[in-house]
Amino acid sequence: MTQPSQITPHPPTPAPGQDPGGLAIPFPFRGVFSEIITKTVGFGATKRKEKKKVFWYLERDAEGRTTVRALNREYLPTGEPREVPLQDVVDQFYPEPGIYMEKVAPRMREVERLADEGDEHRAKEEFYSAEYAYRSALTIDEDHIRANFGLGLTYLHLDDKARARHTFRKIVSMTSAFAPQHKHLFNEFGISLRKSGLFKECLEYYTRALELHAQDDDHLLFNIARAHFHSADYAQSVAFSLQALEQNPELREARQLREAAYAKDPALRSRDEGIALDLTGETG
Repeated sequence: MTQPSQITPHPPTPAPGQDPGGLAIPFPFRGVFSEIITKTVGFGATKRKEKKKVFWYLERDAEGRTTVRALNREYLPTGEPREVPLQDVVDQFYPEPGIYMEKVAPRMREVERLADEGDEHRAKEEFYSAEYAYRSALTIDEDHIRANFGLGLTYLHLDDKARARHTFRKIVSMTSAFAPQHKHLFNEFGISLRKSGLFKECLEYYTRALELHAQDDDHLLFNIARAHFHSADYAQSVAFSLQALEQNPELREARQLREAAYAKDPALRSRDEGIALDLTGETG
C-alpha cells in the first residue's frame, strides 16, 4: 500500500502517473486525507459554529480517477466510493500519512487476511470454518465485497437459503459489488443462486447488474434468459435469448435455450413467426 505523499502544486514537468496542469498526486495511489468541515449548531443565543475534522480514504486508479470513502470508527473505508475532482482534493484536503500507516493499513490487511482464510476454507469445502472467517472479516468491515460474496456462496453450499437470502440482500445493495474487478465472484454467485433454486433472487441479481453496467452484455442477457426458463417463464426466456442473440448472433447457447423455450410453449414459436412475417410484409 502506498504511503500518501505531499501534494506539490505546479511541478515543472508531469511525471509518469501524474497529472498535467501541476497537480502531483501520483496514481495509482491510496491514502488518508482529512477535511475540516464547519457547521452551525444551536439556536438563538447559543448558536455557534463548530469545526470538525473528517477523515477520507482516497484512491486514484490507473486511469487517474479519484474517489473517496469515509472512514468508520474502525478506521476502515465505508460506503460507496464517491468521485471527486482532483482540484478539490488539493484545495480542501490535508494528507494524513500517519493515520494511514498506523491505523488504516493494518486494519485493511487484517480484513484481507480473514477473507483469504475464508476463501481457502471454502476451496477445501470446509464451509463452517469458511463461515467463521468471513463473518470475522465482516465484523471489522461489513462492506467488504469479497467476504460478502464468500459468505453468500458458503451459505448456498450449506443449503442455508434463509441466510443466503440475507447475504444476497446485502450484496445487491452494494453498487461496487457489480464492478468489473469482481466479475469472477459475480458470475460464481449468480450460478450458485440458480443452481440452488433461488430463481427470483437470481433474476433480481442479474437485472441489477444489467441496470448498473452491462446492458449489451450477451452472456448476462443469456443468464437472465436461463433464469426465466428455470422459473417456467418461457416468454421472457425467449425475449432475453433474442436480446442476447442481437448482441452476439454466434452465441449458440442462447439459440439452444430459445429452442428449448419454444418446445415448452409451442405457441411462442407461432407468435414469433407471425411477428416475423408481419415485419417482412409477407402474406399467406
